[in-house]
Amino acid sequence: MALVVALAGCGDAPPPALAPAATFTTAEVEVCTELKRTADLSFAVIFDGQDDPPTPENVAQLREDLADYAEEVRDAAARTTDPALRPVLDTALATAEEVAWVSSMEELRGTPFKSVGIQVRKVCGELLARAAAAEPEPQPPPTEQVGPECDLPVVFDIPQGWWTAAEPDGRTFDDGAVGTFSKVCEIAATERAGSRGTVSVATAPASAGDPLSALVDYLAAADESDVYDEVRRPTFTTRRAAAGLAASEAAFQAERAGETVLVRVCVVAVPDGLVALRFNAYFDEDGAAVEEGYELALQTLRLR
Repeated sequence: MALVVALAGCGDAPPPALAPAATFTTAEVEVCTELKRTADLSFAVIFDGQDDPPTPENVAQLREDLADYAEEVRDAAARTTDPALRPVLDTALATAEEVAWVSSMEELRGTPFKSVGIQVRKVCGELLARAAAAEPEPQPPPTEQVGPECDLPVVFDIPQGWWTAAEPDGRTFDDGAVGTFSKVCEIAATERAGSRGTVSVATAPASAGDPLSALVDYLAAADESDVYDEVRRPTFTTRRAAAGLAASEAAFQAERAGETVLVRVCVVAVPDGLVALRFNAYFDEDGAAVEEGYELALQTLRLR
């Protein structure tokens, strides 16, 4: 049974304030994390899961839920010595044990059971905020730059260690999907043979038009190609790359070899032409990682 801690809206007595000293320990942080994570679920089970007027069955279930709650609080109290958290948990435990024999939800609502739970949530919120403030800021993962080796007019960052291959023969983007774009670079989180998603980079001359019109042409060509069986429900977004370059993006689902893939294509205006970044991946963890790499590329894309 998940531990009930509270929801706002009830309770009169203010919770004790935390001392300014950093008295929390790993155990206190773990206890409070559990309390806050299970709050909504436990509230729904105990307060919303019972009917009035009472029946023997729902009263028995209510008492079972309250006994589980008391056991959870007892376990939490045994694992903490925090000078603010421990007395609140002790009070919550005593309250839970006192209401263990209520005969209806109406009777339970007339006790301080819920307001004491609110105190637990308040104190835990302050403790977790203090613990978070004491943690050093997480460092972003290392990246590396792509651009010059692929003969691109732009550079951008990708996660360090990703696999990059230039396309010196200028094959058509998506191996036949778009007539005006020539592929310049292909990027993947792993070697090509094991990849569940890639980021391809292509260029087009200025005659291809503005980013949106070139993107519309891309979708029309992609829908007619052998690369994707079908382009479904494209959505368009106007965005800007990191350097303020105008760009248009389309996201759509497509079929490839019997599997659904997610595709996003962003066309960016650069002097004398266009640069397109295309992400496609299957719906799994590997595909999600490649999509993050695609977003990193767009967020850091700038002129050489």
